[in-house]
Amino acid sequence: MKKVQIIVLFISLLFCGIASAQIDSLGVIAISPQYPQCPDSAFIQQPYFNIQVTIKNYNANSTFSGGLMLKLQSDSLPEDSIILNSGTVYTIQPNSSINILIQSPYFFNSTNYKVGSNVVVVWPVSTQGGTVVKYNPYLACVLFLPFVGMNEYDRGYLDVIPNPSNKYIDLNIPSDIGLKKVRILKPTGEEVRNYSVDLSKRITVEKLSAGIYFLEVVTSDDHVYNTKFIKN
Repeated sequence: MKKVQIIVLFISLLFCGIASAQIDSLGVIAISPQYPQCPDSAFIQQPYFNIQVTIKNYNANSTFSGGLMLKLQSDSLPEDSIILNSGTVYTIQPNSSINILIQSPYFFNSTNYKVGSNVVVVWPVSTQGGTVVKYNPYLACVLFLPFVGMNEYDRGYLDVIPNPSNKYIDLNIPSDIGLKKVRILKPTGEEVRNYSVDLSKRITVEKLSAGIYFLEVVTSDDHVYNTKFIKN
């Protein structure tokens, strides 16, 4: 009888150890730059591809095996979730880490991020369920802007020089492209300048306070582009 009790106790302890490894012993230790962090900006409605996350199993005795998702939360806003490649089973050995490339694009939104600077808590969760514990969470700084950013193909198209500047910036765009509107915004999204008449590809910034600003340009063919500059 005692042998049976010992066996049952051993199995129970083993199960608890496995459950612990799956629930509260995982932690995010790194996120690739494709998930933009301060001072880079995160724009609404723009897909962010090829985000890579590094997850560690801090349990010294148990191997984790199962599906994973990321939880992300800024302040008291609702949590956002990213399933790490649905249907994939990950195995993380004790005291080891793995790199996971997220195959689906990620979109920032105004439900889970506030305009301006966000301190985002990021932690992994087993898709097998169980009690969710923010074990050793990763902290990210996200500068969220509620207007559409430029994609990778536009970055070489719109540039400003000099940058930083204390008097003016020139828009480095082809001479055959006209301008319809130019806006200058603070990182909070607050508009500080709006030009729609007598537009020039040289923008005066001398009266702006020192800091980081965002430039939104609407061209004559109704394309919208954004970039940022520093006023010193």
